[in-house]
Amino acid sequence: MVNDSKTINNDYESAIQTFKKYEVPYQVFTIPRTGITDEELSQQLFSSSSDGKQAAKYKVLVFPNGRVGYDYSKTSDSDWKSAINYNQWEIIYDYSRNFDVRLVFLNEYPSNYTSTELAYNYDNEEKAKKAYQIKQAIIAEKGVTEENTINSSGFITEGI
Repeated sequence: MVNDSKTINNDYESAIQTFKKYEVPYQVFTIPRTGITDEELSQQLFSSSSDGKQAAKYKVLVFPNGRVGYDYSKTSDSDWKSAINYNQWEIIYDYSRNFDVRLVFLNEYPSNYTSTELAYNYDNEEKAKKAYQIKQAIIAEKGVTEENTINSSGFITEGI
């Protein structure tokens, strides 16, 4: 798991609790705002196999804070940017493709990287406020674990 901050946030803590609950082995690798070298990244991702080839250490990489972003507004002309540079992201993407490794980005803003977009694009605050105040009930799909409990809970989204 890649942690991008010394400050423990809710996404990070939630991921750790999930790993522990289901007894999933994990390793935390912190990437400071100053970044890492390509060599450090490779050491984290690969181990050497008996035949001298690189082997993937992980089947899943979890990024608890999206693209490992930091606020650099006080030290540079850019507000937010990733501590992982473009070439290092390409190493990570190649690692994912070549070794069948799943990449998971928590707290990620919709983008081309994730092939996602905002569900609604409101052109003013009043429309957004009205949309979020609509009362919607949460109903579990048939066959979902605890379907009856969820459906009888009466959970609604009004005012959220």
